Amino acid sequence: MSNSYHQPSSSVPEARGVLPNPTTRPNGDILRYRLALAAKYFDGTAFFNAEVDWFNRWSSGRGSADSSGRVTCGGDNNAWMYGVELGALLGPAKVTANYVRATGDDPSTRKTTEDGISSQDGISSAYMKHWGYLMYFMYGAGDGWDAAGWGQPTNFHHLGLRMDYAVASNLNVFLVSSHAWRDQPNAYRYGGDYQLGLYVWTNDDILNAQAGTGTGRAVPDHAGNIGWECDAGFSWKLLESLTWSTTLGYWQPGNWWSYALPNTANIVRQGVAPNTNPNNPAGEARAAANPDRRIDPLVAVETTLLVTF
Repeated sequence: MSNSYHQPSSSVPEARGVLPNPTTRPNGDILRYRLALAAKYFDGTAFFNAEVDWFNRWSSGRGSADSSGRVTCGGDNNAWMYGVELGALLGPAKVTANYVRATGDDPSTRKTTEDGISSQDGISSAYMKHWGYLMYFMYGAGDGWDAAGWGQPTNFHHLGLRMDYAVASNLNVFLVSSHAWRDQPNAYRYGGDYQLGLYVWTNDDILNAQAGTGTGRAVPDHAGNIGWECDAGFSWKLLESLTWSTTLGYWQPGNWWSYALPNTANIVRQGVAPNTNPNNPAGEARAAANPDRRIDPLVAVETTLLVTF
């Protein structure tokens, strides 16, 4: 299976009788495409599902000249997603184990910004909600959300175990345990380096940070733990057109958050002059990174009544 679509240049078409602005360049046309391969198996008791997706984004090069005048074109996104789940039906119970990986925008080919901002190659929020209400659905694992604002995480590995139990034909209860870690922790800027005037975090910045040069530091490879989460809940079909569902989530964030995000409780002021304007580099207010700090767990409850007609 494959699909693609064309994203035309965002330049405003030239109005009739109006000359184009000679000081601006048009943006490049972009072609996005995906190749996917899937397999399914079910023998009445055991089941197996797998999917592999490859994403690429090709840019025409229009408007992409750098400061030296060179024009780049070709693939400037290159990402993979993998998913495998297996399980069995054991009477009224269903047990499922799964593994998911999304590489994010490969730093070796990236010409734009970190996947934490573009987040084009993430796992569907509708799927990940069943494996982590807080860590995935609400917080997007820290780097990806869909157009509706729900979590669409990328650049991560996920391991999960889920058990569903049919108490009755109209009542299902479930338990979920999930763990996630970064595929490329150094694709993200060190939290203490978020300051006024710093440019976007590109693949060139990552390479410079790994070499110990440049103006920014990358999150170290050992700080890749996104965290673990345990969820429990039920779905109860009270009437033919009325369903009550509740999810209780408990999430313990991992050390990636302490390295990639500053500690906003610890604010320091740059510059020496009193009452210096914080909106300029000399007097900017910033938060200390405070890496490896422990982050308190988060707890949430979602309950819904769904009425259908």
